[in-house]
Amino acid sequence: MSSFLEDANFLQMSPDDFTHAQDEEAMHLDLFVQLMAQFYECGWMKGTGGALGCIAQDKLFISPSALQKERLKT
Repeated sequence: MSSFLEDANFLQMSPDDFTHAQDEEAMHLDLFVQLMAQFYECGWMKGTGGALGCIAQDKLFISPSALQKERLKT
C-alpha cells in the first residue's frame, strides 16, 4: 500500500488549487472539532465513522478514525 506522502499528485497540491468563498471562516482546530460533532448530530458520521480530513492554508486536519466524533475535544 502506498502512502499519500509518496503520491506525486498529493505532493503538488496547494490550497490555491481549490476555490473557496472569501466570506467563509478560516478552518482551525476548534471549528474542525465542531464540524465533527455536527456531522454526528446530522447522522453523517455515526460511532467511530471513519475519518474526515481537510486542507486549510498550510495545515492538514484529519480526524481520528477509531474515536467517536461527538466526543472529540481540542
